[in-house]
Amino acid sequence: MLDIACEKLMLTYQTMTCCSSGSFIGYRSSCLVNLLSANSKLGKSMKSKTNPFIRWLDQIHGDDRSMVGGKAANLGELIKAGISCPPGFCITTKAFEFYLKASGLEEKVLAILNDTSKSGSECASEISHLLQGIKVPQEVKVAIIEAYHQIEYVCGHGVLVAVRSSALVEDVETSSFAGQFDSFLGVIGEQDLITSVSNCWMSLFNARSIAYSRRKRVGTIPLAMAIIVQELVKAKKAGVMFTVHPVTLEKNHIVVEATFGLGEQLVSGQVSPDTYILSKDDFTIMQRNIVEKKFATFYTDSEGLVEREIDPNLQNVPALSDYELVELARLGTQIEALFGEPQDIEWALESGIIYIVQTRPITVL
Repeated sequence: MLDIACEKLMLTYQTMTCCSSGSFIGYRSSCLVNLLSANSKLGKSMKSKTNPFIRWLDQIHGDDRSMVGGKAANLGELIKAGISCPPGFCITTKAFEFYLKASGLEEKVLAILNDTSKSGSECASEISHLLQGIKVPQEVKVAIIEAYHQIEYVCGHGVLVAVRSSALVEDVETSSFAGQFDSFLGVIGEQDLITSVSNCWMSLFNARSIAYSRRKRVGTIPLAMAIIVQELVKAKKAGVMFTVHPVTLEKNHIVVEATFGLGEQLVSGQVSPDTYILSKDDFTIMQRNIVEKKFATFYTDSEGLVEREIDPNLQNVPALSDYELVELARLGTQIEALFGEPQDIEWALESGIIYIVQTRPITVL
């Protein structure tokens, strides 16, 4: 117990030191890694256990896609490269498979999905009715809650997390499935987390994803979904970045889209972003298109996640400074080099730190 207390005190001191020196980028991820790699006499370190339902993001490799999905596999590679990502863990596909088999309805779900005489909406409605009320198995529930408490140990009791899908069909070269599955932000506490995980699983069978899979002709959606649980980035600015121009396909252009607040509204198309084009050679800002930004979603300690009207004096102000743009572009080229192909990157900026939330291949090339 003394060893645990001493280690936590040292981590707290190191975090304070990093924050005050301004070299905090990438530290929060490594902070969680250091904590979880320690062996305690109580055997409470998640890394000391072999649990098929949980993988910490820093443990994940690119060849783990069948267990964690494309999104989580890419995050694992980013963390290993020293790129700043929010700390967290992945609920593996084995957890979803266990959940579905425990329901006894796996074959019925497959039969509905394979019935092409029905529309995506009809299939989604039938599956939703079929699985309604099916609870997360206790073995899976315990594993998820234990992992969540490990994040609380580092980030503080009642830490807010984001729950996002990492399906096997997501973020591959031929189809991204971007925006097809549900994400949940500002999740707090055990029950909220379990409910969000269950709802995220169910979004594998929503009308959007079924229709998209048929349109892309990827066949029946695999009955497997992993889920990423990460500390929520309380972003003041967020957006996406393409390491080639997604419309003209100009390889020497980096396109950055940015807005105030959290980035989910931008990704889902609810707000129009500022758009910037930079040269990949020297990061010269070649073009800017600044739009009026009337509303944004922020996190506040008193109200949680809340949509607010932007101060009228700031609505036409660029979301990003030139310095932030250049730093994003540098990071984008680093990520493109890491994966060896152009990337579609989601990022968030909090307290001057750029966090990468996810990256995927650009599928239009």
